[in-house]
Amino acid sequence: MNDLDHLFQQTKDVHLNDFEKAAIKNRLIIFMDQQPTGTPGLLHWLWEQWNALMPLPLVKALPVFLIIALVFSGGVSLAAENALPGQPLYSIKLNVNERVLAAAALSAKEKADVHARLAERRLEEAETLAAQGKLNTEIQAALSARFSGEAEQAKEAITAVKLEDRLDIAADLSSQLEITLKAHEKILMALSAGDDGKAPANVEPLLSSVAVKAKEASEKRIDIEQRVSTQTEKKVKAAAEGKHGTASQKISDVENLVATKKDALGIEATAEAQARLDRAQQIIDDAETQLHAEAFADAFTLSQKADRAAEETKLLMKAKTNLNIRVKTQSEDLDHSSTKPDERKRRGKRNAADTTTATTTNAGAESTAETIQGSTEAQTTAGVGL
Repeated sequence: MNDLDHLFQQTKDVHLNDFEKAAIKNRLIIFMDQQPTGTPGLLHWLWEQWNALMPLPLVKALPVFLIIALVFSGGVSLAAENALPGQPLYSIKLNVNERVLAAAALSAKEKADVHARLAERRLEEAETLAAQGKLNTEIQAALSARFSGEAEQAKEAITAVKLEDRLDIAADLSSQLEITLKAHEKILMALSAGDDGKAPANVEPLLSSVAVKAKEASEKRIDIEQRVSTQTEKKVKAAAEGKHGTASQKISDVENLVATKKDALGIEATAEAQARLDRAQQIIDDAETQLHAEAFADAFTLSQKADRAAEETKLLMKAKTNLNIRVKTQSEDLDHSSTKPDERKRRGKRNAADTTTATTTNAGAESTAETIQGSTEAQTTAGVGL
């Protein structure tokens, strides 16, 4: 065997783990947010198609009529991606595009990802129509029903991942679903209140449904995180290190996104976004402290929390730029009780003394507190927010 053959043989044994795949996906999505295109949504659509088509053989898995629909309606299918309820191409979006995505999701994790994304789409559609004053009772009822169905399927898929004994992945999926729903709960609350001089939108039926699903996702996430902590030390350590790495990268990527969007956000919203990222950094620093102390379960839980803080920043920025609404949240959202105010510094500015004085966090207590406060935090508007 020559050197080239040997190299090829070695590459066959190289695989990305789930956390590395998630990190790459997040970086690609954020990159696409930073790059405007001539066709709105084009790169997002292409990424969704690619992400869904990865688990080949796709052709064997898809019904024949869906393959035919995809091949012969490619241009229409792409144009339908931005369609809203009531528009001519919306049925193509639902019955062709999204059915292809759902059919192409072969594993439980892929199903969870797809159904969570489709649930979020229904919320984005409702928010867009509400911001335009076009969300009538009939459309809202239809979107609410579709949202609930997709969210329920996402929850069932997460349970399937958990039963496969992939607890760290199930915890991550639950965490992402939870913060997505909580962020959209806050956005709907802002639309309902008529913030920034906009007329109040009647979104109460949908808002109630989102609050219920967000609470369910939070409870499932806490349950799975506790199960992660009961695994072998080797597994918990691997989960904690993997999640710490992806959460740290997400914070960095969202910081870059804030920098590219600061003109669209304005001075005030940019400062608020940075404050949220500072909070995320505080939490990930505490997670690193727990890693060094070999408290791997706490490190995993804290890393999950930091990841949610960064994700929420991104979602609220998106609402600000796309819907031109400012979401008000509780001022304590910017606090992290385990870190003293004078210790709240960016990671790059910390010295060794900062690291040694970091306060140990009881992550389990924080997770419980999140459950109690999570269902109400979006319904109280005080302090600052995007």
